Amino acid sequence: MQTVGTVLLPGLLQPTGVQLECMFPASQRPYVNAGAVLEPMYYVKLFRKYMTEGERQRFIVSDTDTNEEVLIEGVTYGERDGTNDIYATLRLRGVRELSAPEMEHTEPEHNLPRASVQETAAEEAAPSVFVPQVFGDLPGGAGAVETAAAQPATQQTYVVQRGDTLSAICQRFYGDSSLAYRLAGANGIANANLIHPGDVLTLPDLGTLRSTAASGGGSVGGGGGQTSAMWTLTVSSVGSYAKDGRASVSCSDGTNTGTFYGPRTVQVKDKAYVTINWWGENGVLCDMASRSGAETVTGMQSMYFQMNRSESVTLRWVKRGV
Repeated sequence: MQTVGTVLLPGLLQPTGVQLECMFPASQRPYVNAGAVLEPMYYVKLFRKYMTEGERQRFIVSDTDTNEEVLIEGVTYGERDGTNDIYATLRLRGVRELSAPEMEHTEPEHNLPRASVQETAAEEAAPSVFVPQVFGDLPGGAGAVETAAAQPATQQTYVVQRGDTLSAICQRFYGDSSLAYRLAGANGIANANLIHPGDVLTLPDLGTLRSTAASGGGSVGGGGGQTSAMWTLTVSSVGSYAKDGRASVSCSDGTNTGTFYGPRTVQVKDKAYVTINWWGENGVLCDMASRSGAETVTGMQSMYFQMNRSESVTLRWVKRGV
């Protein structure tokens, strides 16, 4: 399909096209989130990677109904004012799956064996039953229209798929997308707009879910009386120049350390996503970062992973050019 270009489907709304302008700061500002990487090209490279690999992203506008799966069509960027900040323009295009109906070939009656013709006649004489069809492209996402029988009678689990949202999952299993924040609370999710493929969600029965405290609207939810396992994350620095190394930890469960140097230990909820950023001062840089002895990265300034066990991250600091 990549040689065809844009496909227009008559009678349906066309995928959203958005041009998003943004700025990646090169220094700390009052509006910069703690733990952000203050290296503008880091984000430029990240968005270009998403573009070249065709990785789908989700475009969400807070306090609106905008929540769409998109592809990045283009990235342009440059500096303007000598501050080393980078101003970028991202061109986004909505994604809609194309599908072809399946066709069933039926032999003419004169080609069927005699017994088959008799069976067909008997079937035609039987009362017809209308079975309503469910279409995945109706509002609310894939499989948004479901019968009441699809609602969990007892607690179940569901593995998040690419393109899923909590509201679409609630529409599919409960027939009510407004339960998304209660489902976030039932699963200890701090941000109802942030779920990932492979996450395992608990789907309580409808009565239990309606009585669960809502969460995920920008504050850390209480999980509706449920408790989540906690894991220990330890970040430490090694090397002769470790005193000039700086790091910060921010997690999707709301844990945030701010800037620190030297060892730091924090408690993080199970399944929470962790971002560790690091940078050096006085000509010092981190030439290697290792996580629990299993993952080692060089030439990077951050690490991102999900907590499903206790983890330790070690940063090695050296003098630039030595």
